[in-house]
Amino acid sequence: MRSDFYFYTETAFHHQGEVEYLKGLVDLSKEAGANGVKFQVLTKVEEFISTNHTAFDTLSGFCLTEEEWSSVFDHCLKQGLDIIAMPLNISSFKLLENFKIRFIDIHSVSFNDEALKHAVKNTMIPVLLSSGGRTLEELDQLYSFFGAQLKGLLVGFQAFPSKLEEVKLSRITFLKNKFKRLEIGYADHSEHNNEDGIESNLYARLLGASIFEKHITLEEGDSDRVDYISAIGLDKLKLIIRKLKRLDKITGAEGKDLFNMPDSELTYRNRELKVVSKRPLVKNTTLKPEDLCLRMIDQPNGFSRIEEVVDRQIAEDLDQYTLILKDKLL
Repeated sequence: MRSDFYFYTETAFHHQGEVEYLKGLVDLSKEAGANGVKFQVLTKVEEFISTNHTAFDTLSGFCLTEEEWSSVFDHCLKQGLDIIAMPLNISSFKLLENFKIRFIDIHSVSFNDEALKHAVKNTMIPVLLSSGGRTLEELDQLYSFFGAQLKGLLVGFQAFPSKLEEVKLSRITFLKNKFKRLEIGYADHSEHNNEDGIESNLYARLLGASIFEKHITLEEGDSDRVDYISAIGLDKLKLIIRKLKRLDKITGAEGKDLFNMPDSELTYRNRELKVVSKRPLVKNTTLKPEDLCLRMIDQPNGFSRIEEVVDRQIAEDLDQYTLILKDKLL
């Protein structure tokens, strides 16, 4: 398992068109210790949703102008946070050209929007994609289409709220083995008051996930806002990140570091039986197995195996059960 992870927050349309609220979500992300913030960027509603759709008027009210988006992006970058952009309409790509974008994501409803996918590809910005609601064949197509531009796939059941038993976290291991060069992540959509919303991130990390996405809110359980059902507040967000860091501290050693012992473990190891004289011995005696035995002794040094000192001569007289040390041998 990698010894670090990347954690970003998801704002979706939870801001409902309120710029200052959206900036507040950015500030919350910074305070919690996130690496970045994901924005669903919509600049022209009619390029994304039909005027005949029942949600057209509502979504129109949630849409920000390019100037408002620029203000939000500037605020995000000033906070030292990465921008993860999910462009929903073609016109929004012109806005993205003016900012350093860490990753681009594609909304699940836009999977078959070839114009949008090609626009994403033309940016050459690293791509993260959700595997939720996608078949393995479709993931293969995306992998081929984006090539090296695709950096990661996130596991997560997109229906809100998701039940952990339906998420199939074992997909993390499967995708890591199938797409070896990609980072595999986890996007939790558990109900905000369900402990799975915290613990599932730890399960995912143990399975090898290295990227994490979580919906956030300024007031947990505020049912007047869209996407509130799986959005968590500052305290829980901090808790998840703290637990992930703690998990990495416990399990993160790799390679030769796996068997580096802390002082406490070395102290315990040094309690093992040591080679001592089985009987009184005189100077210049050549040690034989019958002259030696293993005993616990209150000294950290010495030999742990009789074979190490057999046929060596002692440099001084030894009493019974005296620890054999290097400086007592010729």
